[in-house]
Amino acid sequence: MANMDKTAEVPKVVPEVHIMNRHRLITLTIEEKFKKGSWIMDVGCKRCRIMTYLNHLDFKTEGVDVDEDAVIESQQRGFNVSVDSVTTVKRDKFYDAVICSEVLEHIDYDWTQRAFDMLKMLPKNGGSLFITTPANRYSAGHMKRRDHLQHLSLDRIRHYMSDGFVEKEMYHLTRRKSCIHHTLYLHYEKL
Repeated sequence: MANMDKTAEVPKVVPEVHIMNRHRLITLTIEEKFKKGSWIMDVGCKRCRIMTYLNHLDFKTEGVDVDEDAVIESQQRGFNVSVDSVTTVKRDKFYDAVICSEVLEHIDYDWTQRAFDMLKMLPKNGGSLFITTPANRYSAGHMKRRDHLQHLSLDRIRHYMSDGFVEKEMYHLTRRKSCIHHTLYLHYEKL
C-alpha cells in the first residue's frame, strides 16, 4: 500500500488494480489495524467474498444483504448473515470495522442520507468504515446498468461523512488498462 498516492485533495489513479484488489485493500487494512477476533460487519456482503478471507484470518464476521437467495446460500455455507438493507440495518452491538463495498450506488438518491446515517451508527468509537463505489468522474458508463441508481462523487461522500468521522485513506482504483471502470475507495475512522 505504500506505493499508492494517499493525497486526499487530488485523487490519483492506481493503474491495473483488479476487481478483487478493492477487497484485498480492505482486508489488508483490517488485518493491519485490528486484532484477530475483532468484529467486522459487511453491509451488502452478497456471497461473502470479503467475509471468507476475514474468517480465515480469525476475525468474527457478520453480514447483511438484500438478496435473499445469496443470504440463504451464505448461511448454508456457515456464514453469520441476514437479510437487511443499508437503509435499515441496525444491530445491538458496535463493530470494530464496517464494510460497505459497491452498495451505495444501488440505492435511490432520496435514501442516501439515511444509508449513511445507518452506516455511521455501526462502528465503535475508533472503529473503521470502508466504502467503495464506482468513481463518478471516471465511471459514467456504470449508469447504463439498471441496478445503479446514482453516482456518489467524492465530495458527496465527504459531505455525508463529515460529522463524527475522519478520512484515513482515499484511492481511485482501476481494473482495466482502458480506465473504463474506476472504483472510489474510502477508509474512515469514527471519532
